Amino acid sequence: MSDPVETIKSQFTELLTGMENVVTTLEKKKKNMVEEIERLKREKTTPQNYNFIVERVLLNVGGKYYSTTVQTMTSVPDSLLAKIIRGEVPAERNKDGRIFIDRDGNNFKYILNFLRNPQNFKMRIKDKFLLDDVKREAQYYGVEEQMFTSFAPESLDWLTNVKIHSFSSEHQSYPASNVLDTGLSYWLSETGTTTDQWIVFDFQQQVFISKILIKVDSYECTVKDFTIETVDGDPSTGTWRPLKEYQAKSGLNCTTDQIFTGLEFKGRYLRLFAKNNWGPGGGSYILITNVKFFGAEV
Repeated sequence: MSDPVETIKSQFTELLTGMENVVTTLEKKKKNMVEEIERLKREKTTPQNYNFIVERVLLNVGGKYYSTTVQTMTSVPDSLLAKIIRGEVPAERNKDGRIFIDRDGNNFKYILNFLRNPQNFKMRIKDKFLLDDVKREAQYYGVEEQMFTSFAPESLDWLTNVKIHSFSSEHQSYPASNVLDTGLSYWLSETGTTTDQWIVFDFQQQVFISKILIKVDSYECTVKDFTIETVDGDPSTGTWRPLKEYQAKSGLNCTTDQIFTGLEFKGRYLRLFAKNNWGPGGGSYILITNVKFFGAEV
């Protein structure tokens, strides 16, 4: 018969050994967890070089093949192309997986170039008929408004379809309409008006203007500082806001053609706001001989 004391001792030893093994195992797990936490911390604070896979989109537009990305196709969220990508508009796919769009394939390149960089895109087309075609395509794809916000055509010329919409004042013998006459007749504001005089020009339709020519034939009282302004809506009731400020030349230089650049105006109405005149001869009015606008119809 076994000794009870020895049995208890043996059981106690086994229990103690088991507990030591459990402690050892827990310590190892604790060590591993601490190491894993440290590794995750290092990964979080260390820059990683990721290789992103950009999802490609293959297109067949009127028989012309294009390759682009989902990001480009959705750069204008409300456009037709973005809706196709999101599955909101059904699209036909060719056997090769290309999305088929039954539109002008040649002019689609302008749409795609816009979508690749909407914020800095400028439309540059020489041919007015081609421009009209591209505008129709942009309208179809739902990007016309965004695409033609910054319109900078290459084939610019002096605009001829210009009318005087309104003016601040005019001298009885020298009306504001004289500024559209290429001769030496001129506009004088009313006597006693040497500041804050203006003329509103109506181009009959949307135009793009990049520079302005102003001519005077007399140093006396010619326009000095002036601002080119634009308006949203009705020019008679809308609020005018400045686009560009200029200063005309002085002395004999002011009687030559003066070209003022750096303007990117798009719209139908434009106001020339004269702040003051040079006035060396004591004349009490604003004088401008001719105004011409360099641009294109859009």
